[in-house]
Amino acid sequence: MVEGSKIDSHSHANDMEKMLAEFWAFNAAVLVALDFAADNPDTTVIVTADHETGGLTLPEVLSEAAINDDCFTRGGHSGANVPFFAYGPGADQIPATIDNTDIFHIIKQLLF
Repeated sequence: MVEGSKIDSHSHANDMEKMLAEFWAFNAAVLVALDFAADNPDTTVIVTADHETGGLTLPEVLSEAAINDDCFTRGGHSGANVPFFAYGPGADQIPATIDNTDIFHIIKQLLF
């Protein structure tokens, strides 16, 4: 299990530079997990978030200069859906949209 908790903290602060640094570190951790799962076919990797923070809205035209603190629209949590990705055994049985509190039950089902 890997948590990118600082992504949330930096999104609360609307600090794009620090949030992106944490995002890329989390991305690297996910890549390690996916490499492990590729070599260990009994491993399922699940990637999601418990909530959205900051109301991040990207501009239509992406450029390095356009991705900045102004892309945040709030400092708190929103009710926006968060992405859910799964790879490995059982991943094809997980609905595309779930309540995040169901992740516990999904993991339990995959273990037994």
